Amino acid sequence: MRRWTDVYSTTIGATYSVTDVTFSKTTARYVRMYGTQRGTTNGYSLFAFMVLNDP
Repeated sequence: MRRWTDVYSTTIGATYSVTDVTFSKTTARYVRMYGTQRGTTNGYSLFAFMVLNDP
């Protein structure tokens, strides 16, 4: 059984915020965004999620 490897984790977020994260180069077949706590009683709002290979 394969396990997920965390490359980024945070507990900071804000309404209508944009997060641009840089981390060490990682080879992966799949990417997972795992939310652990809702920001409001309405739930999660994820408008866009991108994984880029920037030099």
